[in-house]
Amino acid sequence: MKCQEVLSLIEPYLDSELDTRTNADIQQHLADCAECAKAFAAEEKTQAQLISALRNGEATPALWARIEHLVRQTQEAPDRTGEPKPQTGPGLTRDVEHRRQPSKETERGWRAWLWPSPPFAAGLAAVWAIILALHFLAAEGPSARGSEAQVLAPQASRALAEQRRALMELLEVAEVPQSESASPIGSPQSSICKPGGEVQSTTYIPVARRVHRV
Repeated sequence: MKCQEVLSLIEPYLDSELDTRTNADIQQHLADCAECAKAFAAEEKTQAQLISALRNGEATPALWARIEHLVRQTQEAPDRTGEPKPQTGPGLTRDVEHRRQPSKETERGWRAWLWPSPPFAAGLAAVWAIILALHFLAAEGPSARGSEAQVLAPQASRALAEQRRALMELLEVAEVPQSESASPIGSPQSSICKPGGEVQSTTYIPVARRVHRV
């Protein structure tokens, strides 16, 4: 084997990637050629230092420069089988990355339905806090139902009404009072009892959200 051929096989030789016959030919050449033997020894020392540094967590600037050099050398070297390497240029890389990234419009769409707006979520949490406070006051008996309950009850009522309206806006549903005779069959309704025994029926019908175009 010639020196140029032997030197091109340094890395596969040190990585034990060659067949037995090729290894024997290289060993015979190294025994006869001091220059190639010196190059092989230097490469073997570099690989040993690299492995040791990676195991011990040490990475000096010189080591990173050596790693970068080996990577570039591997990318620029021809394929051992003689076949052309697949294209890995910027164009193909950008196309692959573009296909891997999810659509931002799609992501915003499902997240908008899954997560409520921050003001609505904060208000909803406040309503539940008031409801829990009223529940515990009721569970403790009449002695605890003093001024605290009288103050919290109106707040809970107003907060529930505000959250109810916010929920209707979020779901794009409008609240329209309607008589019982004019109620469409199958439309969801709720009854509200007013002081004096009067019952008002409320029907919820979907409405389209207005879009203002400039």
